[in-house]
Amino acid sequence: MEHDTFTYRIAALQMKMLHLQFRMKKIYDDQKAINSQRHNTNREKIRGLRNATYSTIDMLITMEHAATLFQEVFSTPELSKQLTKDDREILSRAKTIASKWQKVRNKLGGHIDLKMVEAACEHHNFKGVFLIEDLETDVSILNVILLESALNTSGYAEKEFGRKIDTRKNLQAEIELITNKLNGDWEAVFSYFNPLMKRLYDAGKKDKIANTHPNDRKGLVVGD
Repeated sequence: MEHDTFTYRIAALQMKMLHLQFRMKKIYDDQKAINSQRHNTNREKIRGLRNATYSTIDMLITMEHAATLFQEVFSTPELSKQLTKDDREILSRAKTIASKWQKVRNKLGGHIDLKMVEAACEHHNFKGVFLIEDLETDVSILNVILLESALNTSGYAEKEFGRKIDTRKNLQAEIELITNKLNGDWEAVFSYFNPLMKRLYDAGKKDKIANTHPNDRKGLVVGD
């Protein structure tokens, strides 16, 4: 079939890919800024966890979006039929890795599961209102506890680590465990993302040129 990539579906896939590409860039930029910060006291280090935790949640959301995208590529005939056996194996592996984080994301990303928060309060013996002297520092710890509870109540921690996360025992070690696992999966999932972008562009470029006027191929924003 001629011009079989000149479809709204292909445009939608590329729009979603571009959204994810620059969402990834924002996360990298945020983490670079976080890592560049210098903290002189333990209290300052704890405060620095706040933005790091929000960045981690952004990563979880992006991983779920990537898992959905990979499935959508498989279900798009005009693109799926151009994938090689190796392409399919890599995409399937990336989708499987990304999908593992979906239940964790569902606890924190779209909404915050109150039962998950209550489980965290019970685990840490938090009852009643918080009487806080240093709100910024305490909220930084509470955000880490929310992440801990999401990993535990979703079943992810026991499945992937063989045990539940417990930040009461060794906060730094538990954070490193979570971070190393997420970063490793992140690199594995997105190692195929740029080649996938290129595959979509290469597949559609010829059809796009054949069906449009040069004046219509200058991007969405033109001029000064």
